[in-house]
Amino acid sequence: MGKENYYNLFLFLLRDYLKYELPKAKEPVEFPDYGIFHPQYGYFTDLEEFIETSDFEEMRSTLGILFYGGMHFDQSVSTVKAFISELKEFNIIPVYANGSP
Repeated sequence: MGKENYYNLFLFLLRDYLKYELPKAKEPVEFPDYGIFHPQYGYFTDLEEFIETSDFEEMRSTLGILFYGGMHFDQSVSTVKAFISELKEFNIIPVYANGSP
């Protein structure tokens, strides 16, 4: 979501302030304070929906990964991808939070 918001910010600035002929920027995407993010399946706020969508298998052990979901979310995703890649024999549930209670 961060990259999309930056892209639209630049579109807005170039179009509205520097008068470049570009498409109109989209509204910013709201980013929830916490949820599940899997690079292959996307964002979820409901565990059951994530389990139904992902390749979750009841017979495999499950690992949860908690990672930072605030300002540096995009930088944290590469670590999540590395864990998922290395731990293929497990169900991985990557949960992000911005650090708020």
